[in-house]
Amino acid sequence: MRRARLFPLLLVAPCGPACREPARAGPAAPPVVASFVASDDSSIVASSSGAPDPPGAIVIFSSGGAQTVNPRWLVGKCKLAPAKQKQILDAVFGANQYLTEEGRCGTRDDSWGFGDEYLAAARAKRAFVPSVIETATGSFTAARVPQTVYLIGVGECGATHAENQGSELLAVFDGDTVVMRAKQDGGSAIDGVFDLDGDGRSELVMSTGYMSQGIIVASARLSRFEHDALVDVKSFGEVLHAACGTGLPGSESKSSIIRALVRPGRPPEFSVEEKTGPCR
Repeated sequence: MRRARLFPLLLVAPCGPACREPARAGPAAPPVVASFVASDDSSIVASSSGAPDPPGAIVIFSSGGAQTVNPRWLVGKCKLAPAKQKQILDAVFGANQYLTEEGRCGTRDDSWGFGDEYLAAARAKRAFVPSVIETATGSFTAARVPQTVYLIGVGECGATHAENQGSELLAVFDGDTVVMRAKQDGGSAIDGVFDLDGDGRSELVMSTGYMSQGIIVASARLSRFEHDALVDVKSFGEVLHAACGTGLPGSESKSSIIRALVRPGRPPEFSVEEKTGPCR
């Protein structure tokens, strides 16, 4: 399946003065025809549609794209100032260790291989043009220590749709110092920052998506930094399946809202509400 980086498809309006995350693309919120989905995972619970949220329940993901300040997009009008972007990229990759203009990439060299092999070769040869896509604040590697995480599009030269237009990287900063890096697939996004277990360290809600033949598909997971790596705490599977770009009669969009039930002294429980409706 040919894949395309999803995040540009999610931007439907320029950012406001505060550069808040814009609403996601797609049809207006459709009526609910499928309510909370039960799972064989005991920590994902079922509930009836339309019932009020129990005390302690919070929304941690919505593929309808409610606006938030944390995280926030850094593309388009929200793009970082060149000096700030250079400061971040130099700290992550090293000064003069990457390209700053796509025009300097040249043509793709298939002798480097394909897929992950090609992307690794491009990075090793310094043939990549990175850019900062998204940022969020929290305490990611140490409890209650203010930190910043940046999602960076590595921009390997010549990367194709089959290679997700290149890889991405999460970089955690403590002040001006990089304290953690974690490679991500292209098409990833930060959708929320939470401390659901109350340990003073932040979890990230991450999504990964692609578009193929007019269909947008995305999955979501809850992750945290552990032992020099980003590890998944919970996978929620597919959270968006929108066939609106096909132009076919009867096309539908299925989106999801994920809630976490947070109670002191107990692990969080999760519920997934699905909404399906016709494309508009």
